Parts: sequence; C-alpha cells; structure tokens
Amino acid sequence: YPCLASMKVDPEIGDAILHKSQYIIREAVEEALCMAENV
Repeated sequence: YPCLASMKVDPEIGDAILHKSQYIIREAVEEALCMAENV
C-alpha cells in the first residue's frame, strides 16, 4: 500500500518511501505495456 508509506526521506535510498514505491509501480506498468505491445 504505497499510500501508507512515509514521506520522510530515507537516508539509505535518498528519497521518500512513498516516491520510491511510485517509481516501482510506474516501472512495472511500463514493462507490462511494452510486453503487451510485443504480443
């Protein structure tokens, strides 16, 4: 649940957990769309 993630900057990743989770989701969607185009 990304919406429950913290907005505090995590020193290990250098960004907020909320932002990182959105990057992961966006990347997964982009990959799925590319795979769907190639089918």
